[in-house]
Amino acid sequence: MNIVVADDEESIRNVISRHLRSQGYTVRVAEDTDSAEAILKEHPETDLVVADIRMPGCDGIELLRTAKESNPELEVILMTGYAELESAVGAVEGHAFGYLRKPFCIEELASLVDSASRHVKMRREREEHLHQLEELVAKLEASEHRYKTLVEGVPGAVVSTDRNLAITSASQRSTELLGRTPEELIGTSIDALRSGEDRAAFRSRVEALLQQGTGMVELNGRLLRPDGTTQHTMDVATLLRDASSDGAPDGIFWIIGDGSEAHRLKVEAKNARDYLESVRRSRSESRSIVGESQAIKEVLHTIKSVAATSASVLIAGESGTGKELVAESIHINSDRSERPFVVLDCATLQESLLESELFGHKRGAFTGAVRDKTGLVEIAGGGTLFVDEVGELSPAVQGKLLRVLEHGQFRPLGSTKERCTDIRVIAATNRDLFKEVRTGRFREDLLYRLDVVRIELPPLRDRKEDIPLIAQHLLRNSAVTVPKPKRFTPHAIEALMAYDWPGNIRELSNIIERAIILSGQDEEIVVSRLTVTSDKAPAAVRTLQEVQNSETDKALALTNGNKTRAARMLGVTRQTLISRLKRRSKPRRTGSS
Repeated sequence: MNIVVADDEESIRNVISRHLRSQGYTVRVAEDTDSAEAILKEHPETDLVVADIRMPGCDGIELLRTAKESNPELEVILMTGYAELESAVGAVEGHAFGYLRKPFCIEELASLVDSASRHVKMRREREEHLHQLEELVAKLEASEHRYKTLVEGVPGAVVSTDRNLAITSASQRSTELLGRTPEELIGTSIDALRSGEDRAAFRSRVEALLQQGTGMVELNGRLLRPDGTTQHTMDVATLLRDASSDGAPDGIFWIIGDGSEAHRLKVEAKNARDYLESVRRSRSESRSIVGESQAIKEVLHTIKSVAATSASVLIAGESGTGKELVAESIHINSDRSERPFVVLDCATLQESLLESELFGHKRGAFTGAVRDKTGLVEIAGGGTLFVDEVGELSPAVQGKLLRVLEHGQFRPLGSTKERCTDIRVIAATNRDLFKEVRTGRFREDLLYRLDVVRIELPPLRDRKEDIPLIAQHLLRNSAVTVPKPKRFTPHAIEALMAYDWPGNIRELSNIIERAIILSGQDEEIVVSRLTVTSDKAPAAVRTLQEVQNSETDKALALTNGNKTRAARMLGVTRQTLISRLKRRSKPRRTGSS
């Protein structure tokens, strides 16, 4: 992702740009709005602007508006050391992606940038999907045109039925296609003309049309002729209703034509879907949950069990343990897998924006609402809504989410009409929500609605036996392009297992990505390429081997040199501890891992 950082303070520009570059982003810096606008003109491929509101010349709000006019798809995160209300209002009016008040932790900005990156990626994927759908629609429209031309020149059948599907009239041309004269057809149930295997599905579709009370339905199936042969047909049915009646429909009007061409297109479409499914499976494998520990086996068993239901799920665990991956796995293995999987990260949005993001709004609902916005609850219709960090929701939004869970209903901001949705809600949190209930910050009734099935994700330090498998999986599926496959040295794997991973799998993934880059053309990843920021000295970087050595020394000091007790404290065998101490006493050789 391409990012422009604009701030009149050089130190802030340097800190932010250095951190974002370390995360793999392409970053350009500007000292004022004029410089930022010049960069945006020179680099229209820019995806995100991180700008201070107070800068010489035009402020960040004006930069936001100007940038959005030139590129409506551009995302903007605003920063300010001032807490005025008008700044926040300006950010909302300008459709800023996020708003941060100085001073803030670099992790807050990194989280917001990461969310913007995922938003940009999802938008591009959506645009690509729309482009593919447009191409498919164009092909289908061309096929439909050819088909209509064919129907106009080839005899077809026009039939009407009553509500019970008994034929009340039929055209003379029905004889050729249906194999029966109009007189023979009248009084016959139209579903009796279908082959046995199509009959139940045919009637089900038609009954759904009758219950809906409006619209049109297309049915492709096989017609059973009097001589026992079958023929593919394309049926278009719409409801018949007396012009003076506003009640139930009187019957159904049918146009039945030769569906051989439609059947051929259907087979081609199935082949295309099978190909897309193979691509989806490949992606699913790259994002699979990896591990052989008892803890992760229990998680996988729960995922398999709950995926077959529509129950709400609450995923609890520390940051970086893979809560979104679990939610996606539940969705992929459910009967909603063909419908959207939509993510709402409550921790990255301002409270004032959460309700609009979740439920949408009508134009004019608030200052800056210049057009209708569809909320994620509606976008996820038929699929799954994953609410990450659900504990960040305000009490008001919690109440509205509860209504969605209980009644499947919601109301966009500024609307007076209720809308319906059919979604499965999966929530995640790294908080103790029962404690939040006791302090009044979280609704107890919502917690019970969400916590139908709970999945507790263990931290990586509690399933260290999975680290080699996870590391190899991350290495194979790394986004970093390398000329040759890489592998870890035994010492590197041992170093990975010795570290406690406070950032869990997310931290492990980042360190492996960095190690792949730092190892260059080398086929092996050695210990010296595995670096982690020390919690005691945030500015210093040391190897995982050094972390291991430090923790070993602490354990020996606390146990007065007792190797058995120190090994137990470190969670390793006594022999492993002795082997580590022996390796440390040996002189290092050039090229050693």
